[in-house]
Amino acid sequence: MNKNYGIIIIEPKVTDWILGSTSRVGEIRNVTDWSQFLPDNERQSNNVTDFLCCTTMSMLHGVATQLNYMLYNKLLSDEAVNWFTSNHYIVNGKFKLSTRFNAKMSGTDLKHGQDQGTAGACLRRDGFLNDSDYPATDTMTYAEYYQEIPGNLKAKAQKAKWFIDNNYHWVTSKTDFPDALLDAPVQVATEVCAGWDGGGIVEKCSGQPIQHCTLIYRIDILGNYEDFDQYTPFQQLLAPDYELNYNMQFITSQKSMCLRIEMQGSNVMNLQKNLRKLGYVIGVDGVFGIKTASVVKTFQLQYNLSADGIAGPITLNKINEVLSVTSETIPQIINRVATAQGVDATLALEVARAESGLNPKSTLYNKSSKSTDRGLYQWNSVYHSEIPDAVAFDPEGSCLLFCKAVLSGNLHAYWSASQPVWSKRVAPAVLKKYGII
Repeated sequence: MNKNYGIIIIEPKVTDWILGSTSRVGEIRNVTDWSQFLPDNERQSNNVTDFLCCTTMSMLHGVATQLNYMLYNKLLSDEAVNWFTSNHYIVNGKFKLSTRFNAKMSGTDLKHGQDQGTAGACLRRDGFLNDSDYPATDTMTYAEYYQEIPGNLKAKAQKAKWFIDNNYHWVTSKTDFPDALLDAPVQVATEVCAGWDGGGIVEKCSGQPIQHCTLIYRIDILGNYEDFDQYTPFQQLLAPDYELNYNMQFITSQKSMCLRIEMQGSNVMNLQKNLRKLGYVIGVDGVFGIKTASVVKTFQLQYNLSADGIAGPITLNKINEVLSVTSETIPQIINRVATAQGVDATLALEVARAESGLNPKSTLYNKSSKSTDRGLYQWNSVYHSEIPDAVAFDPEGSCLLFCKAVLSGNLHAYWSASQPVWSKRVAPAVLKKYGII
């Protein structure tokens, strides 16, 4: 009964988060029974040895339980679900995580296992991996289980942190359990008392060393603690007075939206649609590829943001801010769209003024009614028969078409028809720059 199953006890430090005294690190989910979201049964031993990884395994069981809850309740973004599915974290509708990865990364010791705080720090630092990429087998030795992890798997585990935050705090008092369980299951480091694997209620014992780490996922109507273990029968009951003095809660939550290469889903599609509305040439397919990253970077440069090609909260908020402007001067629209397309805004502005006598100070464009003076670009309707007349009243659409003509080298074709106006109103240097004269 004195065998240690993989837990090192380290007392809470003064700098640690403690539920009820320093802060709550999670959100109240009001879940009173986590049983339906528990991961599949999983042993921490095989036919050869025990891997002494109960601290890591029970921690990851808590993480997987919360991820399953989030998946079931559609609280994960499309991008997160698509990535976790395509990278084999989700199997048959459940998250399946590699204990072996985090046990190795946290430095689990051959004789003692690992302490709870170090396991939690590893989760935050190194991320987490799917089980199929780094599994344990029935014949694997201890040395094989803890062999060095390939770099590509470490990189994949880091990518899981694109979507998920993991925080942890101590739950030092059993009186806090009902409140804590509303947020997430609670990891407990306990004595292993007589009857532990008997299938009945495990009664309190005293004087035994702390030996094992498991997961409390519910308190039943009689006050028994429903416990998820890594040995058969896997689920058992601990008596209401069972000693639970070293308890840690790992809180898993989705990070703020941060869209980047490799992601795909509805949020990526909305990003692409919004960038197109702002005049950028971009496909709308819901896949964040190199082109989307390039357009995001162009937008960031234009608005003096950190240009990393990743659409995080600051970039997404700025896009929404620009879109929320109900009225802009037409020159502002021309400058914005032309810049986004890589066309000299000076040329676009001069052609606009030449064709329609544009007054940059007084002419406004209302996005909802699309009303302007007759045609920002008269050339659109007069000299370019393919363009519907209605587009000539849409400065964004008109400017986009004008920019395409410039970029394709077709602007010269309009010179002869427009010569009387352009020769008088458009600066020769601008016309020469674009090969019009």
